[in-house]
Amino acid sequence: MNWYWRLAHLWLALVSAVFLFLLAATGVILSFEPFVEKTQFAEAQIDDQQTLAELLPRLNEKFDEILEIQVDAYQRLSIEALGAEEKMGGRVYINPNSLEIIAEVPKSNAFFQWVRQFHRSFMLKNTGRWLVGITSIFLVFISVSGIFVTARRQQGWANFFKPIKPTNFATFSHIFLGRYMLIPLFFIALTGSILFLFRAEFFNENKTEIITFSPDNSTEKDLKNFAYFNQALKNFQKIEFPFSADPDEFYTLHLSDKVLEVNAFSGEIQQEVYFSNYKKLKDFSYLLHTGEGSWWIPIFLILGSLSILYFIYSGLKMASKRLMKSKNQWLAEDAEIVILYGSENGATQRFAMNFFKALVEKKQKVFIATMNELQNFPKLKQLIIMTSTYGDGEAPNNAHKFTEKFQQYIQNQTFEYSIVGFGAREYAQFCQFAKDCDALLNKSKANCLIPSVYIHNQSKIEFQSWWNLWSGKNHLEMPFQAYFKMKEIERKPFKIEQKEVINDGFSTVFNLILNPIDTLSFESGDLLAVFASPNARERYYSIAKINHRILISIKLHEKGLCSRYLYQLKVGETLQAYIKKNEAFHFPKHQKSMLLIANGTGITPFLGMMQQNPANKVSLLAGFRNIKHFSLYGKYLLITEDENVTLCFSREKEVKRYVQDIVNQQADKIVLNLINGGEIMVCGSLKMYYSVMKILDQNLKKQGLSAYHFVEKKQIKHDCY
Repeated sequence: MNWYWRLAHLWLALVSAVFLFLLAATGVILSFEPFVEKTQFAEAQIDDQQTLAELLPRLNEKFDEILEIQVDAYQRLSIEALGAEEKMGGRVYINPNSLEIIAEVPKSNAFFQWVRQFHRSFMLKNTGRWLVGITSIFLVFISVSGIFVTARRQQGWANFFKPIKPTNFATFSHIFLGRYMLIPLFFIALTGSILFLFRAEFFNENKTEIITFSPDNSTEKDLKNFAYFNQALKNFQKIEFPFSADPDEFYTLHLSDKVLEVNAFSGEIQQEVYFSNYKKLKDFSYLLHTGEGSWWIPIFLILGSLSILYFIYSGLKMASKRLMKSKNQWLAEDAEIVILYGSENGATQRFAMNFFKALVEKKQKVFIATMNELQNFPKLKQLIIMTSTYGDGEAPNNAHKFTEKFQQYIQNQTFEYSIVGFGAREYAQFCQFAKDCDALLNKSKANCLIPSVYIHNQSKIEFQSWWNLWSGKNHLEMPFQAYFKMKEIERKPFKIEQKEVINDGFSTVFNLILNPIDTLSFESGDLLAVFASPNARERYYSIAKINHRILISIKLHEKGLCSRYLYQLKVGETLQAYIKKNEAFHFPKHQKSMLLIANGTGITPFLGMMQQNPANKVSLLAGFRNIKHFSLYGKYLLITEDENVTLCFSREKEVKRYVQDIVNQQADKIVLNLINGGEIMVCGSLKMYYSVMKILDQNLKKQGLSAYHFVEKKQIKHDCY
């Protein structure tokens, strides 16, 4: 059902884009009219407490005969009176205190009048009014569908205003702005639609309720004793005067919800005409849609109209990426390599298209399409799927038919496949749709060429690893940098001051203390990017800041290019690297209590954090293979009386325990600490992180919460590998 909302949102916006642009552009201009009007003839504005009974005797003395009084939306007083016409001609603004004539009431500003006519009908008369009305109704549905699409993308209504998953700027800004412009945008659309329905006579505003009285008009009263005349002048819109004070003449008082006829002789009410609810709805919609007489409604109208213009730009940019068709040089029936992509906002599509271009240049028989466009590929040898995940583990809009079409067309074919998922690890459903595709293909006759990879935050570095692995498997030379611009960062020299190596009986681990030769800014939790050779890609190591030096800890891998390169370095030598800021994993400046969880070399950044924040209440839970392994870090672990340190060892026979075992034992305490505002930082292996999160999630569910709720609140942070 969710993809219907997305499809409706997209196509309604595309169909009405030109008309929406014209309405929004003119709407921006018209939104300034109330500000212009507000500043004109300010001397004519009435006092909030001034009454009609106070004003009328003074007017009668000043002018020969008054025909009509009006109080406009900006609370300015104007009259039609004999005597005033001789001086100015027609209706005039007067000062409500001095009764001096200020100026003739001018006709509407010619520029605003033209823009208003265009805004109402595109200067196409009745046809234009219908186009405007239908476009307004479309905007209502676009707004409503946008609400549902955003809610699903954010994985539920409770997360509607939570941080947005990392994506390109057009998509991020479209969603971010849409959430906060929701109310003005919806009311602009709704009130515009209501006004159109009235103009098209779908509603009858002229139905009124008339109540007629038979008062005793024999006793003459002074104007000050007329009941309705003692109301504040601001409550009246217009007062029509009688020809004389005879018992048969009457004043006509126009209020916001009714019209009264008041006997000019006795002040008794002769008739009340109540407006219909339809007219009240129309008047209220007009006020919200134009902001007439208000100073704050026009602000929302300006923001709403400007946001529509931006939504058109960002929406079309997103749609162009979504609807962009590839230039396939091979027909589907001849293709041997097929790339299928599922992309909600175009980011994944760009990765797929660049990979497609590389294969085209290598003269491969390759075909690319969305996952919904899966069809019969009789010569299929390799299938590559690249897909993001939408909302709560769902397929992107252009991939929701994949399962059905896979079973229809290629389920019984034999071919090799590779899957690349794109997502964000902060979310519980990280790359879930890609995982579902993997499970589907695993049950078929297809063979997995490369284990599926799941890429965090559209990392080009992670994608490059898959790219190189795939091209190596297929014996193709495809330089990644030719298709992706990788930002070159200046490398700085670091001098090796200390080196400490141990072998704990299972592997070799070593520490390096580095001194930046240049003046650099860094914190514990930042990353050191190291290059094993001039043309190699960087490898990141979490750092600890120890006495203005950098500590990194490395496990030596037999075939690890970077770990072997660092292992061969000697004290006094220098290496070229750069610091990558990792602000999401810095020790927070303000926190109630902190639990640090690490295993192996993951303890490194915590060694610096605990030294730099001795006044904070910190608990450490760290796991190592054995005591000898821990000895590499003990001297940096300066424990204060406020700190609680728990160590566990997975290869000590008598006390064999893993980090997750301790978390499980202390789960109640950890959960309570989280609920009370405490924070957790995790560094080490991803396997350990997921185990810890699973335990916390199981225990938090007893409280009706989720561990990933605290990830989104940034109370749980991780830097794992």
